[in-house]
Amino acid sequence: MMKNKRWNKDEAKKHFHGTTNELIGIALKFNSTKVIDPECAHYCDIYAQYFSPMRNEELKILEIGVKEGDSLLMWKEYFPNSLIFGLEHNPDPLRNFEHERIQVFIGDQSDVPTLQKIVEEQGPFDIIIDDASHIMEHHQISFNYLFPNGLADKGIYIIEDLGTSYWKKWGGGLERSTSTIEFLKKLIDGTNYRFHKGARTQYVGIPDHNITNATYFDKNIKGLCFYKGMCVIEKGSNYAG
Repeated sequence: MMKNKRWNKDEAKKHFHGTTNELIGIALKFNSTKVIDPECAHYCDIYAQYFSPMRNEELKILEIGVKEGDSLLMWKEYFPNSLIFGLEHNPDPLRNFEHERIQVFIGDQSDVPTLQKIVEEQGPFDIIIDDASHIMEHHQISFNYLFPNGLADKGIYIIEDLGTSYWKKWGGGLERSTSTIEFLKKLIDGTNYRFHKGARTQYVGIPDHNITNATYFDKNIKGLCFYKGMCVIEKGSNYAG
């Protein structure tokens, strides 16, 4: 089986030559996998689309799965007024990692008490990025806790590297009901709950809220946007009176 080839820094610079996206330049500076992995080469364009309007705000940003901390340094430079937090399972590469405006928690993204501790100490977060184990169960445990409890109103939650949803090693498989892609597809139906819950079958006859049995996600996911290997979930009111 062939191994994915990652670009070296010169190859990545050549690929992105002429870009006007400042985030790409910052990612190259820190040799982030978000630019040296060809499968992720589009990530920074998507991030800039969502993040550039809020770049100078005072935000709290949590990334799950940070390895040696390169992406944390990237976010620190891109968001000059924000606090950057990371959660990493392996403490070894981060033992001497100390930088202003950055705090790293050590723990497992599938351990709810760990997530609860992070939220209680530093939440809520304006942006949460899951770039951790890429295991289906772990994606969903983190999302199910952090989206309602750790993400600020009007916040953005991003799950990266969703290609693993199609691979058995990570608990995925094409159209497998327990994959994260299928989990997210169901949330799309949730954003449209007013059209199918409460026995609604046509344009007229809008059901009362007390018979729709809307979930928290139904009422608080404003929208989902899918890109290759990535999903952006926007938090906001989806509860029309």
